[in-house]
Amino acid sequence: MTNPTQTNESAMTLEQAFEHGVSLYQHQKKGEAREVFEQILNHAPDAVPVLQVLAVLDSEEGQWQAALRKLDHALSVSPGDASILFDKAHLLAQHGANKEALEIVDALLDVAPTNQELLALRQQLTAATGQRGESRRTAKQMDAVSTQKQSALKQEVEETLSLAGQMVATGNLDQAKLLFNAVMNVAGDVPQPAGVGKNLSG
Repeated sequence: MTNPTQTNESAMTLEQAFEHGVSLYQHQKKGEAREVFEQILNHAPDAVPVLQVLAVLDSEEGQWQAALRKLDHALSVSPGDASILFDKAHLLAQHGANKEALEIVDALLDVAPTNQELLALRQQLTAATGQRGESRRTAKQMDAVSTQKQSALKQEVEETLSLAGQMVATGNLDQAKLLFNAVMNVAGDVPQPAGVGKNLSG
């Protein structure tokens, strides 16, 4: 009979090992990171995040077929996972399998039509496959999505600054200052309702 405490401890140990492997990778100790991830995979062969990280390491070492096998294994464990599919499309694109990559990207765009990374990859892939018209259309779509996001952000900033102005008018300077600083951190230099910045900067 298995002790539940032991199972939780071993699961936590794998999680800690994964975090340790990520830390090694971030500190450019990729060989050591690979060892950690491969040890985890020996204990948990269907660990999707580990398969994805090892695929990245394989790709960086020029072993793209091995990377592809790991991503395909991850997809067999988690079919339709957008993150894995994006990694696969990116890997295929890096190695010239543009048509297959484009099929994946188009399927992902059906679900997330405004995703900038997917649109950028689609533009790259359509250009690489000689579909200049599609590439230009995708570039226009990217511009439209970017403009739409900027417009939505501008409207949200204006509404928030208006609220900060109302707070100033009612004497809630501390709250208004916090709100104004939060907006500035997110949006940077934006037009502000008359008097808000002057009243808050003093």
